[in-house]
Amino acid sequence: GRSGSSRSESNSSGAALIAPLRALGVSIGQSVSARMNVLYADGGGEERRRTGGGSTSESLERDGRAASTIHATTTTTTTRRALEQDVAGVRIAHCSWCLAECAHAQVSEGFLLFRAAYRCGACARRTVPCRAPGCDAHARGANGSTAPRDDDLCLVHRAIIPAWPGLGGSDAGYDAWTKDRLAPKARCSWCLDVCRHALEHVDSFAPAVSSTSPASASSSSNGRSIVGAESFSCGGCARRTVRCETCERSIADGDAGAEENYAFAKAGDARCARCLGVVYDWNAPRDVNAALTRTEPAWCGWCGELCAHLVRDKARAKCQCLVCGGGTAPCERCPGSMRTRERPVVSRNVSSRVRGSASRPSTTGTCLRCEVMHATPSDDEARAVWDTVIARRAAADAASARVRDVLARKTRWSRAAHDAGAWRPFALLATLPPRERVRIAARLGI
Repeated sequence: GRSGSSRSESNSSGAALIAPLRALGVSIGQSVSARMNVLYADGGGEERRRTGGGSTSESLERDGRAASTIHATTTTTTTRRALEQDVAGVRIAHCSWCLAECAHAQVSEGFLLFRAAYRCGACARRTVPCRAPGCDAHARGANGSTAPRDDDLCLVHRAIIPAWPGLGGSDAGYDAWTKDRLAPKARCSWCLDVCRHALEHVDSFAPAVSSTSPASASSSSNGRSIVGAESFSCGGCARRTVRCETCERSIADGDAGAEENYAFAKAGDARCARCLGVVYDWNAPRDVNAALTRTEPAWCGWCGELCAHLVRDKARAKCQCLVCGGGTAPCERCPGSMRTRERPVVSRNVSSRVRGSASRPSTTGTCLRCEVMHATPSDDEARAVWDTVIARRAAADAASARVRDVLARKTRWSRAAHDAGAWRPFALLATLPPRERVRIAARLGI
């Protein structure tokens, strides 16, 4: 733990939490546990806890308050004890997410080998105490799919950065290097924009950075890690990105134009869109690159939505739906439809059940229109069913614009939501267009 110093008070997030407590006569102190920061009362409170002595009148004189009745003294003591219990789970430490030295509020208790979980007062992310002996900093906690488990060590002890910014006399050059290390600026293969990519997860077995001191880190950019060990989040589209193998190799070899053409690859790809051949020139007009990286609106075989699909390879044989994120590929039979990709193998050959079509291997999925044709006995009925599907979706989109009618309709689901106290979330989802409800359900996996 660290006592209340000028360094911690200078931080805006820590000062915002500590200032109201100081107004009540509270300061930061050292607890019995060396790894837990608690807030003690001023006016000889620490000494009274050690000795158990001190009269009530003397304590009131130190605090500068005169107690005229026993009731006022009892109320003050009870208030202080309740305040100490409320702030006992607060630590002042460096955060491995935002690098700020601020207050961390405890959200869950530890048990045996499990550490207590905290929430950073600056970035509101989950943190856990660093397991390194004598370290007071907080490591990154689990953060969903980007960070599936709690880190054992903080950024410094994992050698991701040599030291915390602002400590050890580091200069502005080192602070800028730290910013570029944890949020490098490059082009994104998803949205094609130049923005910063926040470091979200580092493999536990990743090698340490080559820079081991603030001086060497601030004077050089030799802080890149092995490709594939880190995953990032694009600051523009919030999609997951990784470092491009080819771009990293070009920078290491000192090729001309390597820095200008450096870009991050999509998660799951080893190379960026330019190195894969999907985009020929990053400086080309935006509409040209957008046409190369996206298909025309087509029906998705996963969610059944009519939307564009992201191109994942040069041959445009691997795509990804923009609504549900499922892997798709152009259907050879149905122009304007996308069949499913990377799904369980079809048990038997679908081509034998689709009339007038060429043979198709059983390892590929079917598109939405192929399934409609397979479920109907004749071609005329298949076309009629398909036209009905399109008409019903258009009618649903038109009906979704009448929000008042949807809210006024009484159903058993609306009554159940009202009885459960979840009317607002129900009304929000019920008034969304069908395509938006499908998108949310697909993202949630329901």
